[in-house]
Amino acid sequence: MDAPRIPIILSHLKMSLPKPSHIAIRIQLAAIGIAGVAAAFGAFCVYQTAFPGPCGDAGPSLGFMESWLVDAPLGLLVLAVAMFVTKGLPALRKICILAALVTLSFPVIAGICFQRWHCP
Repeated sequence: MDAPRIPIILSHLKMSLPKPSHIAIRIQLAAIGIAGVAAAFGAFCVYQTAFPGPCGDAGPSLGFMESWLVDAPLGLLVLAVAMFVTKGLPALRKICILAALVTLSFPVIAGICFQRWHCP
């Protein structure tokens, strides 16, 4: 008698899971794409700050400022998408959080490089 009850309970659990929204998935994918572009730009800014030209060149300070002006807002945008878009895929949500943390780390790394190698 107990054998037929188990498949009925499992089939009921499968039906109660909500389907992910296609719009939410597209928003998550767009956020990951934005984070990828921002991370590439942040890596360029860190490189520009870490390996400056001769003293008097505006490259390190521009790389530091550009990193904060571009990567910080875009990283916060991606983090907001990861936190507030709950109807998407959980795996994409984790990737969004990771991408946001990577994107937000570049301004900090550029700041460390700027303080360490800036000409007095």
